[in-house]
Amino acid sequence: MLAKQLSQMEKSVKLVKTELAAHESMANRPSEDRFAEVMKGFLAQAEDKFKRLKEKHKRMNDVYLGLGKYFLFDAKATPFEDFRRSDVVFGQFSESSKGKSEETRSGREAEKGEGGSRTSGEIEKRTKSTRKATLVDIHGEGDQEGVLDGLLEALKTGSAFAKAPGQKRRRKPEARSTPSDRVSRLMARGPTSG
Repeated sequence: MLAKQLSQMEKSVKLVKTELAAHESMANRPSEDRFAEVMKGFLAQAEDKFKRLKEKHKRMNDVYLGLGKYFLFDAKATPFEDFRRSDVVFGQFSESSKGKSEETRSGREAEKGEGGSRTSGEIEKRTKSTRKATLVDIHGEGDQEGVLDGLLEALKTGSAFAKAPGQKRRRKPEARSTPSDRVSRLMARGPTSG
């Protein structure tokens, strides 16, 4: 669109130039006619402004081609107006998404504050219980699909080696030894050959 307007402007400047040349070559023009004087100044300004506009358009086109390479679209096939329109739409969509994300985040933070923060222990218990629920009941009757998968999962998690479903492994407390206990143990071993 801009290129069309620039070419139209160039045609108009050339037309004024030819009119001025034709007017100056006229032999019988009136003495009070100031068309040539006024139009020479106007033509000089118009040509100067047109050259600047043409140079700016060339630089803008180079920048637009660079944007096309950066955003991976064909800048020659996509008019600048379409790119600008999609850029504006993208900006609006991005802002609305950002707002929705902030609302969601603040809602989650409020939820944590009201309901109390869930500890990592609660989360871990929940994941363990879901893992146990996913294991296939080996002794169950009926459909036995996935038994091997269940066994492999039980081996991976270590739940295949549990003694009973409700029992936990308890560690035996270590016996504390006093210095006199250590000495008596050493004496019971007997003399060492060294």
